[in-house]
Amino acid sequence: MTGDHVITEWTLQANVREPGYYVGVSLTFPVSVHGVSIVLIDNGKVADWSDYYDKLTSRRGALASYFTEW
Repeated sequence: MTGDHVITEWTLQANVREPGYYVGVSLTFPVSVHGVSIVLIDNGKVADWSDYYDKLTSRRGALASYFTEW
């Protein structure tokens, strides 16, 4: 394999606002996801990019795990 690899560890922190059960009420949830990105640079251009993160601790991944059939 030719080219250079760039590996970086990152943390995404955000607040997600969702409507509540009552009109005019919204709920805010903190979200924190840790991950790693690996990028292959070949001839000065991005040839491949992969992101890896813990889906069990990310809110969306945890919610999706409850649904086994669509």
